Amino acid sequence: VLRLQQYNYKVIHRKGKENVVPDFLSRSIPVEINLIELGDIAEIRDPWYHKMFHSICSKPIHYPQWQIIGNKLYKRLKYNCLESQEPNDCWKLVVPKDKRKEVLRTCHDETISGHLGIYKTFHRIVQHYYWPTLKADVTKYVKCCVVCQKTKPEQKLVAGKMGNPIIPKQIWQMISFDLIGPLPKSNQGNQYIFVVTDIFSKFSLLFPLRRALATKVCKILEEQVYHVFGVPEIMHCDNGVQFKSNDFKKLVEKYKVKVIFNPNYHPQANNTERVNRVIKTMISAYIKEENHKRWDEHLSALACAIRSARHETTSFSPYFVNFGKNMNLSGDEYHSLNLDNEMAGNHNKLEKREILDKMRKIVRDNLEKAHQRSKIRYDLRRRDVEFKEGDWVLKRRYSLSDAGNYFNAKLANKFEGPFRIKRKIGYCTYELENEVGLDRGQWHVKDLKPFNFEEE
Repeated sequence: VLRLQQYNYKVIHRKGKENVVPDFLSRSIPVEINLIELGDIAEIRDPWYHKMFHSICSKPIHYPQWQIIGNKLYKRLKYNCLESQEPNDCWKLVVPKDKRKEVLRTCHDETISGHLGIYKTFHRIVQHYYWPTLKADVTKYVKCCVVCQKTKPEQKLVAGKMGNPIIPKQIWQMISFDLIGPLPKSNQGNQYIFVVTDIFSKFSLLFPLRRALATKVCKILEEQVYHVFGVPEIMHCDNGVQFKSNDFKKLVEKYKVKVIFNPNYHPQANNTERVNRVIKTMISAYIKEENHKRWDEHLSALACAIRSARHETTSFSPYFVNFGKNMNLSGDEYHSLNLDNEMAGNHNKLEKREILDKMRKIVRDNLEKAHQRSKIRYDLRRRDVEFKEGDWVLKRRYSLSDAGNYFNAKLANKFEGPFRIKRKIGYCTYELENEVGLDRGQWHVKDLKPFNFEEE
C-alpha cells in the first residue's frame, strides 16, 4: 500500500461478477482445440472487428466483457458456462466476418457435426465462438443447406387444404375411373378390374380384364359407357400408362371430352378410389381364404349391390338417381302394391318428371353439403401453402428399396430438385419443370416445399 501512494489513481468499486478481466488474467488461457486460424490482425478485412479491437486496446476499462490475448479478441458469454467447471470456458473467440462461413461449415457440414438443426448448430458454435449476428447467420445457413433441405422432412402441418371440386349438375356429366390390380389370376384368366363411376349418382360399372391394355380400356369406355349412358363432359383418372396412351388421346379428341389427371402420388383426388375400397372389401368377404382364384365369380352381383344400395352422400340409391325407380331384384316385386317406395302414388309423366328433377336437385345439394363436411374435417390439420409461377421448389421423392444395388428407401433423400413452378393447375396442384425446361409432371402441394438457394 505504501508503494502505491506515490501514484495518482482512482479506486472504482466493481462487483465480483463484473470484475472478469483480472480473473481472466489470473488464470491460464484455455487450450484452443480445432479453433480456426485468424491470422495476423492486418489480414482481417472486417471493419467492425478492427474498430472493436482498437477500442479495447485504447480503453480496456470500458469493455469489461472483452479481452485481447495474443492478438485475438475474446468476449465473455454465459452460454454453456453451467456445463463446464472451468470459468475460462465462458470466454469465446470473436470471429471476423471473412471467417464466419468457415466456422459455420465446420460446425454444421462436417461429419462430427452431423448436419444438425439450428438449435444444436448454434450451441455447438457458441461453445467456442462469438459474433454479433451469430443466431441469425446460423438460422440462414441451416435453412439454405442443400443437404438438409433434401434429407429432412418438414416439421409442420401437411400442406394443402381441400379445394373446391367440380360438382356435376346431372347424371353422367362427369365420370371417374381406375384400375384395380394386378390380382391373382382367376379361373377365367382375369387379373384386373376396370371401375367406372358416375360422380353425380355414384353409379358404378365393374369390368373384369385379363390384361390392363389401353385398347381394351378405350373399347369399354366407348361401347359400354359412351354408347349406353352418353358421352361425359369431364373424365377424371390417374396417371396410368393406359390413360396416357395415344389410343386414349384419340378417344378423347374424337368425343371432345375434357380429362383431369390426378397429381402424382395423390390418389385420393379420384372419386373411384373410394369405390375401389368398397369393392375389395366385398370381394374379400366372398372368397375363400386359402384360394383367391375365384375373386371374379360374384363381380356382377357385387356391382348390383353397390348400385341398388342407398348412398350416404346422395341419400338415394345410384340406380334410383339414374332411372327414377328402385331396382327390382326379384320378379315378385312387380306384383307389389307399392311399386316404388320413393315415388309412391299415381302421377302422370309430367308430375314424375318434376319429382325426378326435384330429387336430382336434392342430390346436388347433398353433394355440396357432403363436401363442406369433409372440408371441415380435412382442413383441421392442414395449412395453406401457395406458390407462384417461377418459384423454385423441392418435390418429395418416392423411392423403392433395391437390395441388389444395396439401396434402401429409408436412407434415401426425402426430396429432390430443385424444380421451377411452370403453372398452377388447380387449387393445390402445380406443374413443374427442371432447370432446362423439361416437364416434371403435376404434383400436389403436399409433396412440395420451398427451396432456399445458398448465398454466395
